[in-house]
Amino acid sequence: MICLNCKKQIADDSSQCSYCGHVVEHKAQVKKEISLRRYQRWFFYALLSIVFIGMIAAIVFIYNQNTKLLENNVNIQRDLSDREETLKAVELTLEEKIQLLEDIERDLVEKDTKITQQTEQFKKVVDEKFEVVEGYEDCQVDLGSADANIYSLIINLGTGITNSNLDKIPLADANLDGEDRDGDGLSDIVEKALHTNIDRPDTDGDSYNDKAEIMGGFNPNGTGEIGFDLEFANTQKGKILLQVENNGEAWYIGQNSKRYFLGTPADAFKVMRSLEYWTKDYGGQL
Repeated sequence: MICLNCKKQIADDSSQCSYCGHVVEHKAQVKKEISLRRYQRWFFYALLSIVFIGMIAAIVFIYNQNTKLLENNVNIQRDLSDREETLKAVELTLEEKIQLLEDIERDLVEKDTKITQQTEQFKKVVDEKFEVVEGYEDCQVDLGSADANIYSLIINLGTGITNSNLDKIPLADANLDGEDRDGDGLSDIVEKALHTNIDRPDTDGDSYNDKAEIMGGFNPNGTGEIGFDLEFANTQKGKILLQVENNGEAWYIGQNSKRYFLGTPADAFKVMRSLEYWTKDYGGQL
């Protein structure tokens, strides 16, 4: 048993404590020890319960934290997957735009090459027209100041046109005189621009001379009508057109949508000064 005074272990049959000399009353001693042990047992049970509950709470807390971590991981993985899909879509769009830019660049290079070729062709035609290689310097010396201004104006304001498009514009019955070998009413230089025969008044041999046919809207080099396009002709009003497929002959399109042949500088000056469009807009001044 335990001494109630000094709390030390003593023999169960002791009449007094061998340590402190406290008298031991067995009946009271047993009752107190039973009560003490009961309290100790309940204290142990309570402590064990608290420990158990604490372990359960710790397990629940850890489980909840792990669950949240798993949910966060799942959400992060889902977000990463969505971002990967978005990046793939953006990469695909960028590749398409890069391909489009490459196509545009290739198209621009092709157009630039085509423009360069057309420019070279036009320069060649103009050079041939004014005989740059053999006689252009002499021509510059012989031209008067007014004639030189007209030539400069024609070159600077002229727009190249194909023969097929030029044929869509009606011919004005003006500035067609000059040396006329076959006497059909069209000067030799005009016939060269129109591709008719300067030695035959009726190039296609249909009993109508070349001038009558072309002024009537018929083909002087064959059968049928020429096929004027007045809508196209209207869009060319006020322009100076140069035959890039021929010898660079110049034509002026008046307000009546007809084309006037610009021959020598003097003739070109006379034609422009006589047209209502030209005199209205520029006061009769070049």
